[in-house]
Amino acid sequence: MASDYGRIRDDNILEYGKGIRHLEFFGKLYSDKTHFIYELLQNAEDAGATRVNFSLTAERLEMRHDGRLFNEMDVRGVCGVGEGTKADDLTQIGKFGIGFKSVYAYTLSPEIHSGNEHFRIEHYVRPVAADPVEAGNPWTTLFFLPFNRSDISVQTAFQDIAGRLENIGVRTLLFLRNINQIEWNTKEGADGFYLRETRKNLGNTRWVTVIGQKNQREEEEDWLIFDRPLGITEGNAKVKIEIAFRLVREDGTDSQIIRRVKSSPLVVFFSTETETKLGFLLQGPFRTTLSRDLIPKEDDWNKKLIEEAADLISQALPRLRDLGYLNVSLLEALPITLDDFPRDGMFSPFAAAVRQTLAEQPLLPADDGSYVSTSQAKLAGSAELRELLGQTQLKALLGADQPVHWLSKEITERGTPELWKYLRNELEIEEIDADYFARRITEDFLKEQDDEWMIRFYAFLAGQRALWRPQTNRESLGILRNKPIIRLSDNSHTTPFRYDDGREEPCAYLPAPEEPGIESEFPLVKESLTEDEQARKFFHELSIPHADIVSEAIDNILPKYGSSSSTIPPSYQKDVNFILKALKTDSVIQRQRLEGKLKSAFWVMAENAESGAKALRKPGEIYFRSDDLETYFGGNPSAWFLSHDLDNLATILESLGISRHVRVQHRIPNYTGHVILEHSHGRHERGLSGFDPETNIDGLLFAVSNPLLTRSKFIWNSLLIPHKKLLKGFVEEATRQDYSNSEKYAKFSKAGLVVVDHAWIFSIQDTLNKPAELYFNDLPEGYVKDEELAKQIGMKIPLSQDSVSSLANALGIDVDDIEYLKNNREKFKEFKRLNESKYEAKRPKADSYDRGRRDDIISEEIITAPPIERKERSRTIRVSKPSLRPEIREYLRDVNTNEYDELICQFCH
Repeated sequence: MASDYGRIRDDNILEYGKGIRHLEFFGKLYSDKTHFIYELLQNAEDAGATRVNFSLTAERLEMRHDGRLFNEMDVRGVCGVGEGTKADDLTQIGKFGIGFKSVYAYTLSPEIHSGNEHFRIEHYVRPVAADPVEAGNPWTTLFFLPFNRSDISVQTAFQDIAGRLENIGVRTLLFLRNINQIEWNTKEGADGFYLRETRKNLGNTRWVTVIGQKNQREEEEDWLIFDRPLGITEGNAKVKIEIAFRLVREDGTDSQIIRRVKSSPLVVFFSTETETKLGFLLQGPFRTTLSRDLIPKEDDWNKKLIEEAADLISQALPRLRDLGYLNVSLLEALPITLDDFPRDGMFSPFAAAVRQTLAEQPLLPADDGSYVSTSQAKLAGSAELRELLGQTQLKALLGADQPVHWLSKEITERGTPELWKYLRNELEIEEIDADYFARRITEDFLKEQDDEWMIRFYAFLAGQRALWRPQTNRESLGILRNKPIIRLSDNSHTTPFRYDDGREEPCAYLPAPEEPGIESEFPLVKESLTEDEQARKFFHELSIPHADIVSEAIDNILPKYGSSSSTIPPSYQKDVNFILKALKTDSVIQRQRLEGKLKSAFWVMAENAESGAKALRKPGEIYFRSDDLETYFGGNPSAWFLSHDLDNLATILESLGISRHVRVQHRIPNYTGHVILEHSHGRHERGLSGFDPETNIDGLLFAVSNPLLTRSKFIWNSLLIPHKKLLKGFVEEATRQDYSNSEKYAKFSKAGLVVVDHAWIFSIQDTLNKPAELYFNDLPEGYVKDEELAKQIGMKIPLSQDSVSSLANALGIDVDDIEYLKNNREKFKEFKRLNESKYEAKRPKADSYDRGRRDDIISEEIITAPPIERKERSRTIRVSKPSLRPEIREYLRDVNTNEYDELICQFCH
């Protein structure tokens, strides 16, 4: 018997009122008006239907299903708002009693025919009896939706609904419990279907395939679904939370793997608009908004469901491992991009649960096919390193007390960047890269490896130059250059090089054919290792030399001559001959290497300039004999001359550093012509015009301390004149690199100070004088007259008559006044003595630069520019023009008397 539609209608008018305007919003409930298709499906699902059919004509949509027949409660539910059998049933989809109202987006009078119930609904809530229409076998229920709205044409309605039927999507069936088939067709001949097949069911795990066909084109997806009952039962159904992973076939195989889904909206039986970003699908009976597109975040029931689902994923991971699905692809399908899961986010419990589960259980796929926990896992910095270090080597390298495994080779920083970052930063799994490996290598570790492994080790190093490169101005020293990585023929290990006086020398040699003259045993690289092409390439790139005559000389002969000795070994002549033979090598590199060692070895026979005793000295300490050098160095206990026994080696020895000229040590100017003395933050200092204050002349102190006329002339003519600009010059200081705030001052070099502080110059009276004590005109014959040198070292230089006139003019006095001072020197000296205290405050204080100041004040550049100025460090001395007075006191007012006395004396000489 049909329901009493009149009574239901009267009840609804009483409940909702006679007007209908307030009910019109039901037709606009969803932004996508065709969403009503899913509302019809949910009605069929809740009715227990297994099949659904949609038939679209030009004027209407017909939907049939084979579920339970309608009864009065269903009639009231579909006509009411928030009424019916589903109001509080969490096991059913339509919990609000309003979903069906979405059909009013296209119709004003939907009809329903099911069993004895045949009615149409007018004004949203008012059922009216309709002429019976049979649904047809095997269907039990027919929904009949005529396109009779005035605000939407039948053509538009047809096109909209046809488009939705073609794109219902295969995932629509994924989480439905009853419906497993949906068919559809249109008047234009288009048709299709959607199917769901549960292929396997094991407890709370099931394998589901969903298929869609549209106009003979198929779409198929496989899913693995885990579920958990929530302890709530309604009727015969249980409320469950579910997670579904997408299964895809690996290329070229029949096996399936889990792959992350690009879009993972939250599912409440049907997809909502809430994006989870989980990488898999989450489905449950969440409480949704009225339109069932979003879920309230703060709802306690929803929070409980998410916590239950997070716990379900923790339990699913070990199950996935046991089923063979836990691989790199699955890890990428988990919530590992933590920026998507902030701590206060709705789905953050998933990220926390996954992180904790992976950290505590052996769930990470290792390279050997096993599964390990984070404490046993390491990330390989490169595929080559993973291949080189097996599990045994890895454990030994790290000194671990448990097995250590590489994680799957599919996990790389470039290939799986998000997973790599997650494992490093969140699970704190250590990465072993080439640099880390090199730092952990020990001799004991290498000794445990067989020759085959060592060959692979050397092949690996051939592509890792940064680990063994030499130190340069631009590159730091490779870690392995100082580690015992070279296996020798006796299976011992040594470093590739040792350091001798800052130079690298090989600690091992490559085997080579025997050469005549080589008698000693070399530390040879194990021959079996050098037979491999890649290992041999590494040895060559490392610059391990072949055993040859040069190596023999360096390793087995020169060590005898490591220090100065007056005891000549019996094999000396034989050793020298061997060295000479080694120097004839065709290898430029080897010859340069040998020459470098010879320069620092005590192997050249020399005679002391004082005692004549013979001893072995470095080439750089020795001079060739000459009359000039014997004159200069004669009697100097620190000077050495080449023994006559080795004169036949003159050409070779000169190239090694034995000199024919007195050595002058000074720094070379840079491209600007200046010598950089200091260059650091906040302090910059340079010698101008090539001046180096550290200039030193070998043997100069002894020579000027023990003067002879011939020696003095040699110093003046042969040493000082060629190097006069190195004796005294200007130094510039600044706090800025560009010297924009610089200060300049005059300074003697070390050699210059030696020259000016000693009496070594002979006068025409045959007396010894310091430079400042001697007039330039008093130099005897044999000294080359070089006025510039004389000025540099402070000698007194008389001026010409023209110069005296220029000086007098610059001082504002007459030439006669200078003559007056010349003729009254004693009065002038007495005047200075009596007035010493009065002028003391006006006189510049003496310091280590007095000589420089004195020389500045008497230079022609200063005295020809009135008023006389001189800048020294941060101080300028300004000599004002004095007003001429007859009396000396007035004449010298405000004048530094000491310096003027000296000037006048020079000018009047």
